[in-house]
Amino acid sequence: MSLFDFGRMLSFNTVTDALNVFNENILVPTGNYGISRTAMPQISDQRKFAAFMKTKFNVDTQFKQTRRVGDIHLLQNEINKAKILKLMTDIRVKVGKNFSNINDEFPPIIITSDGYVIDGSHRLVALFNVNRHARIQFTVVNIKARDFVEILNKNRTSFGAVSKFRSIHH
Repeated sequence: MSLFDFGRMLSFNTVTDALNVFNENILVPTGNYGISRTAMPQISDQRKFAAFMKTKFNVDTQFKQTRRVGDIHLLQNEINKAKILKLMTDIRVKVGKNFSNINDEFPPIIITSDGYVIDGSHRLVALFNVNRHARIQFTVVNIKARDFVEILNKNRTSFGAVSKFRSIHH
């Protein structure tokens, strides 16, 4: 791809993405649990989170599990449109159309075994708007969403310890 083609693609997609986001034409995966963003753990060290889930709740985690972006749902009910626009632009620039290298540029999204996002909601929504059919690698915590929400609600202080590992990528 020439520099001219890259610039043309970037400017067209950036303008189109911005219009869609700010005109509320942003696509969001169907179904969510309605949890506030502030109630969700913000995870920057997935291995520590996996160890925490195993030690505290006897829940295993699988890394590098491939799933289709469009099959994943949100636990939280809030999104930041400006953050999604930035992520959409970053995805187009850093990843392009080859989604096999996305985890080289962005941390894997953490999901429950039934496909609900624990960490990475904004990344998921951005990916959903760029290419919902892409198959990428996720980190899967082997627990159903409703069980994770129950654990989260009963153990707020425990997850406060995990939340201190704030993610700059979220």
